[in-house]
Amino acid sequence: MRVAVLTPMTGELATFGETVRNGITLAFDEWNEQGGMNGQFIEWVIEDTRCDPLQARQAAERAIHDLGARFIVGGLCSESAIPIARVADEQGVLFVAATATHPLVTVDSQGVTRPSVFRASYTYPYQGRAAARFSLDELNAGRAAVLSTPSDDLVRSTTEEFVAEFVAGGGQIVAAPTYFQGGPTTADFETIIAEIAKAAPEVLYVPDGYPIANQVGKLVQAEDIDVILIGSEVWGNGDLDFEALDGAFFTTHYSRETPNPLAEAWEERYLSAFAVEPDTLAALGYDAGNVLASAIEGTEDLTPDEVARSLEAIEFEGVTGGWRFSAQHDPLKPVVVVKINDGEVVFHTTVRP
Repeated sequence: MRVAVLTPMTGELATFGETVRNGITLAFDEWNEQGGMNGQFIEWVIEDTRCDPLQARQAAERAIHDLGARFIVGGLCSESAIPIARVADEQGVLFVAATATHPLVTVDSQGVTRPSVFRASYTYPYQGRAAARFSLDELNAGRAAVLSTPSDDLVRSTTEEFVAEFVAGGGQIVAAPTYFQGGPTTADFETIIAEIAKAAPEVLYVPDGYPIANQVGKLVQAEDIDVILIGSEVWGNGDLDFEALDGAFFTTHYSRETPNPLAEAWEERYLSAFAVEPDTLAALGYDAGNVLASAIEGTEDLTPDEVARSLEAIEFEGVTGGWRFSAQHDPLKPVVVVKINDGEVVFHTTVRP
């Protein structure tokens, strides 16, 4: 059985692509060592996407037409996963996206679920709901402020989901200032933070990346504002100012400190295989390869349509948690919440939206 692994192999994201690829192929190796699925061994081929939309589409087409692949795993970033998903739709092959979080991977522009496209990572709106549940249930917060930008789809939609879930849970949004990415100055943020401080929230949701998070953290600390900062997964994609953000929380897909015996055993195997500790990309890659193999094992007719039906019914236990798929083929899984504490990022809890 031939499976195409589509990740960046060249370009500035090649290192990340290698990590995802390692996770996927480790899963396949383990299945082959156990005799395969229903006597079928996995033969994988690797194609380079560079996280470029056109190259990703071409790589998917080559994998299907030239290499005979009926199953695809990969899609490091949404920019490449979305065109791969479109090809999967057009050609009737099955695609499991490993790490892409944009909603339009598993649904089309009309919101219709792609029948043969699934993913191992949760979508970014999902983590907005998780952050709201964490604020309500874990922090017992009743008043929240949100800081977002309309110019970034991830930040905007994640914030919208946080607001909807927080209000539905009985909370109150007391401030919701916005900024334009690339444009805000220190003076702008000083005005924004002053507005937030006046509203007296208990939590402040800032789902943008580390440059914004660092700036907000410094101002909150300088003004001695009594508020808990909460961020999103993109906080982990750069150099956080641990001093300015001490005590803050953010959501993510995976932590090596999560109490999960399955993950602990896998981490040892990964370290032994690649001589490096696994990270979030490796974990999601492993789960993507493993959930596909598990679905194939659960069907006798090894067509993409039948394996898709198997995935729709699966109850999967992975290193990033246990899940089943939603109607949109997104995993309904626990979201990890980590805390910045004395210069380290440490596991705090998991939340199910």
